[in-house]
Amino acid sequence: MLGVAEAPSGAPTKRLAGGWLSDLAELGKAIVLCSDCERKWDPKNYGYVMSPLWKGQDFVTGDCDACGEKGINRHLFTKVQQE
Repeated sequence: MLGVAEAPSGAPTKRLAGGWLSDLAELGKAIVLCSDCERKWDPKNYGYVMSPLWKGQDFVTGDCDACGEKGINRHLFTKVQQE
């Protein structure tokens, strides 16, 4: 059984990154993207916005949900809450 640190990241094997992101968006999950994948995905189409964690902090550390690349300076996107 894989631990949290060993769990694979990014789209599952034999899945296109765009389809994987669409699935995450439909489920309302938070999405972390690297700068390359961020340019290819339009968050407004899914009702998402870039979410700074706190004032002056625009980046998160983690694996890109599209390509699985590990690193820092990733952007976090969250679903817009409808009232």
